[in-house]
Amino acid sequence: MNKIILPAASEYQLKQCRIFADYVIDTNESVYRLRGGGNRDKLIEDIYSGKVMECRVFNKLEEDGLKPSPIDFSIYSKRRKTFDADTSARIDGVVWKYHVKSCKHSSKYPNSWLFQKQDKMLKKPDKDALVLCVIKETDEGDSSYCYIADAEGVKLSEPVIPFLRNTKIAIYEKDLNQKIDTQ
Repeated sequence: MNKIILPAASEYQLKQCRIFADYVIDTNESVYRLRGGGNRDKLIEDIYSGKVMECRVFNKLEEDGLKPSPIDFSIYSKRRKTFDADTSARIDGVVWKYHVKSCKHSSKYPNSWLFQKQDKMLKKPDKDALVLCVIKETDEGDSSYCYIADAEGVKLSEPVIPFLRNTKIAIYEKDLNQKIDTQ
């Protein structure tokens, strides 16, 4: 599976992402704390970074000549949140749903993406594409990248961190070329 370099987000998109992150945290901070643990400022930055990567994926799909659905900047209450795709695009008459997941590059843990165990997209994929982004900022600049994988057949694993194993399932970067045996 190839690494894909994503185009930058526009200044306008970055401002939208900042406003979104600053306001969405108040809708259900307790849920975000359960997911990410950290303090409020870290949670806001994680939300911001994830939304920026959604914009960059949108820009890549447009650059590739597709017409992706707009990025959703709506702020929903806890009970209205869904596992729906972040964007979609029609390819050869088929609508593919793109689920954008981001992780920050880490030397402490292997790069991975966490999903809720009950996420229907993993249990019963239907033209679902995972866009697995690695946010990698270095002294030389932004060297972030992503992979695009068909959700059907990606290798799912237990998270390395034990307390996450009850509610989460992980995809590890090192396993992206390994498909599960579906027989």
